Amino acid sequence: MSFNPLDRGFKNECTMISKGLLNFKNNIDVLKSDVYLFSEDKISLEKLKKTLKLTYNSYKEIEFYIAYHYPEYAKTNLNAAPLFRLEAAY
Repeated sequence: MSFNPLDRGFKNECTMISKGLLNFKNNIDVLKSDVYLFSEDKISLEKLKKTLKLTYNSYKEIEFYIAYHYPEYAKTNLNAAPLFRLEAAY
């Protein structure tokens, strides 16, 4: 996989990241919809798995950008185990 925007058919890095973020957001919306439909027994588990994989792959395309610009957020919220976190009382 190349990270060069020109190799991927984009004019520049900004366009590549913008399209990737928009694609990821749209896939999240589809995933939310499919989760609801699955809970209502309107789609199959296989369809839900395909949507999840598509969403995961779209995230992986922009993960390097998020990890570079927002490393602490990516580390604690995106790539971490779902642990219970307590806020410090002041």
